[in-house]
Order: sequence, then structure tokens, then C-alpha cells
Amino acid sequence: MAMLADNALMGKQKITTAHRILFLICFLGDVLGGTVSTLVSNYLPEVVRDLHLTTDNAAQVRIGAYINAVFIFGWTLGGFMWGLFSDRAGRKKALVLAIICNSLFTLFTAAMQTWWSIVACRFMSGFGVGGVLVISITMLSESWPAKSRSIFIGILSIAFPVGIFSTGLLTFNIPFWRTAFVITGVLPLLTALAALW
Repeated sequence: MAMLADNALMGKQKITTAHRILFLICFLGDVLGGTVSTLVSNYLPEVVRDLHLTTDNAAQVRIGAYINAVFIFGWTLGGFMWGLFSDRAGRKKALVLAIICNSLFTLFTAAMQTWWSIVACRFMSGFGVGGVLVISITMLSESWPAKSRSIFIGILSIAFPVGIFSTGLLTFNIPFWRTAFVITGVLPLLTALAALW
């Protein structure tokens, strides 16, 4: 935990190992948030078939829109709530908990057998992703040396699209949606454990 101490990096003018670890954790958290954000869209036909929801294409589009809207609502609420929480409890603690929230509810999604349980898990995954995105940029802005801060914040800003791109690679290589959700749930959990180390 010492590597990501809230105030330990502030005021340092050189990039240290602790800065590099912080950047890597923030970058991975954002990449995995991007991956999680588009998983259902990519696997929707398979999810609908697996849950025997409908064979109608128009209904599938409505289901996809609903799941994505719920995820984005969770994301919005999560960004706000985790931001407030990080002000009170500290950035490090909030970032780790937001990553764990994203991870656990992505893993839970893989086990769900009903439409409503998937919707609930997607809301909570979005809630976690919203926190990761807000806290990672805030934490990096507050602790990175001023000389190169804008460069590294710019690099961090591409992490989410990298995650979206990664979803396409995942979909291409992993045909079964539940397996993809397990993989995408385990990776953020490993990132959170690395942050604790």
C-alpha cells in the first residue's frame, strides 16, 4: 500500500518507481473499464440466445440499448459517488475499491441466469468503472510531477479506447460470452491486488 500512498508522491519533481506503478495501475484500470463497457454489446446475440430471451432482431436491439443505458447510468452515478468517497476516504482506497466493484460485478455477470440479474450486475459494473475513470485521472493529476504531467494524463486518456478495441480482440478469440466476462472480471481484480501490494 505504501507505493500508492495518497500524499507520498505529491511534490516530487522526478518520476519515481512509485509514480510508474501508479500510472500502470491507473492505465490498466481504465483499459479494463473500456473493455467491460462494450462487452455486452459485442456478445449481445449470444447472451440473448443463451438466456432464451428472444429471436426478434428489433427486440435484441431494444435489450442492448436498455443494458447499455443502465451501464452508463451506473457509470455516471459511480463517477459522482466515488469522487465524493475518494475526497473523504482517500484516492488510493477509493481507486482500489472501485476497481474491485467493477471486477466483482463483471464476474457475477458471467454467472447470471436471468435478464434482470444481468441488468443489475451491469449497473454495478458501470458504477465501478465510473469511479475508476474519475479517480485515476484525479490521482494522477494530483501526484504526477508537473513537468511531464500533461503528457502522462494525455496517455492515460487513450486507455479507455484501448480497452474498447481490446473487446473486439476478445470477441474474436473467445466465442462464449460467459468466459469473456470471467476473463474481463479477473483482470481488474489482479490490478486491484497489485495496487494493494
